[in-house]
Amino acid sequence: MKSMLAGLSACTLFAVSLMVSAPSMAQGLPDPVGPVILTVDGAIAVTNADDEARFDKAMLQALDETVLKTKSPWIDGEASTFIGTKISAILTAVGARKATLSLTALDGYAVDIPYSDIEDMDPILSWERNGTPLTVRDRGPLWVTYPIDKIPADEAAKYSARWIWQVARISVQE
Repeated sequence: MKSMLAGLSACTLFAVSLMVSAPSMAQGLPDPVGPVILTVDGAIAVTNADDEARFDKAMLQALDETVLKTKSPWIDGEASTFIGTKISAILTAVGARKATLSLTALDGYAVDIPYSDIEDMDPILSWERNGTPLTVRDRGPLWVTYPIDKIPADEAAKYSARWIWQVARISVQE
């Protein structure tokens, strides 16, 4: 009898957890209030518009505002302080699979980033550098930023090519 109650208790807990989590997944993401600066599509489970997830800056900031101090292969001088959100947090928010990401800039330039970069390097999508918001003229509004100081010098060129700026779209490949 005791084991039957324990089994019933586990089943009850599972059912309650489904009821609690199902409405939040069904609702998807909130709608952006400000201008959309990032669209995520492809193999994602959570959307807020026509099979894609659209984010304004406030939505990204609410996910996981992260500070990263690192040098950049594209900026001479000392390390910069970047503020943004981890790409992993964006992927979690949209229920993305572990897959290659294709990032596209405002001008149509595209770069593929393997999921292993997300797991190993945890890059961020920056919107600010040294206290100044990134503008389109200065690699914004979003710029993929790697912790380049943690990368061995012989691998730096591989990662430097993935510092795509003016990011507008992330497509999660099937």
